Amino acid sequence: MKERSGVLNRLAWLLGGSLPRRLDDIRDLLQRGGRMSPELASSPEVAMMLNVISLAQVAVEHVMVPYGKIEWLRDDHSYDEVLKAVTAHHHSRYPVMDAEEETVKGILHVKHLLGIQAAPGDRILTEDILQPARTVPESKKLDSMLREFRHYRCHMMVVADDAGRPAGMVFIEDVLEHIVGRMHDEFDKHEGLWATFRQTSPGIWEVDGDTPLAKFGERFGLALDASRFDTVSGWASHRMGRLPVQGDSFEEDGVAIRVTRADERRVLAIEAIERGGRGGDGDSS
Repeated sequence: MKERSGVLNRLAWLLGGSLPRRLDDIRDLLQRGGRMSPELASSPEVAMMLNVISLAQVAVEHVMVPYGKIEWLRDDHSYDEVLKAVTAHHHSRYPVMDAEEETVKGILHVKHLLGIQAAPGDRILTEDILQPARTVPESKKLDSMLREFRHYRCHMMVVADDAGRPAGMVFIEDVLEHIVGRMHDEFDKHEGLWATFRQTSPGIWEVDGDTPLAKFGERFGLALDASRFDTVSGWASHRMGRLPVQGDSFEEDGVAIRVTRADERRVLAIEAIERGGRGGDGDSS
């Protein structure tokens, strides 16, 4: 904390002002410092401080793992089916749906399978071994999300859409990655599932290629035709007129786009630089 305060004090002195007290003023100070100093603009410490400040503006829907990327179990799965899923994916926890896949019944912690004596066809995913599945709305902000993770002492929660249907899952790692950047466990559990929008420097964001185009356009104030392309990956390919490769770049209404990762089938991630360039005046929320 003293180190962070020291950075702010030095910035305030260099810019001829006093140490700010409001979060918006602190963010403005960091961004102005980034515009004056390339070293500050690329500083991971400054990016981390901006990410912490932005927690109160970023909604869970922007960092959650979407429904289609979750390895769900169903409560009618047999013991043998559960073991096969656990062996294949190596996660420590799994959300469990009902047979109709409409309601999340609970969370299975793999350690609770230890010691179970059951036949291969037995149904074992009952309330006896499932932990409660807590639900949050897509609109919940990340600062509130962190407090809920601490309060309930859990690592994952269900994200519900406006109609109350499961839209995905949010993991404590997803929120922490918004602050410190991408993290991996020994199984690379979240490979390809990191935060949809992740700030890497003031005014610069890494964006997952699977991000819904409508959300991307809303975040950067771009009028994009989301009816033609579902994801950022599809839109980027259309804009380039071919399958982009790493390093390809273009501009959309003042927002600079650069492909940072791609494979032979699609764009995996892009870098988006807000209007005004590195450390520009764009909102960093």
